[in-house]
Amino acid sequence: MKLPLADSTGFTNSFGMSGDKLNVLIQLAIFATQHGMLWVGQAEMNQSTDSLSLNRLGSHLGLMAQSDNAPADITPPSGDLQTARCFGARVATITRQFYR
Repeated sequence: MKLPLADSTGFTNSFGMSGDKLNVLIQLAIFATQHGMLWVGQAEMNQSTDSLSLNRLGSHLGLMAQSDNAPADITPPSGDLQTARCFGARVATITRQFYR
């Protein structure tokens, strides 16, 4: 019997640098696995906390971003947006591997 596969991931954003983002990702991962889903984590390594850096918040369970209370054209920082693009590409690549 072939079981249907589904992959899942999570992302979270908050004003605070912590903002309990890790707790959100942990809860989402638990819920996903309770439903038999495969969880996709972040592959980008944290190199710096500079706002231009990929995965500047150092998350590996999913995508984390941080937004200041500033105009929408500068928040979230460009590094977080680029991390989101890379993460979306990773999820798409993994999903395609399961459905070939």
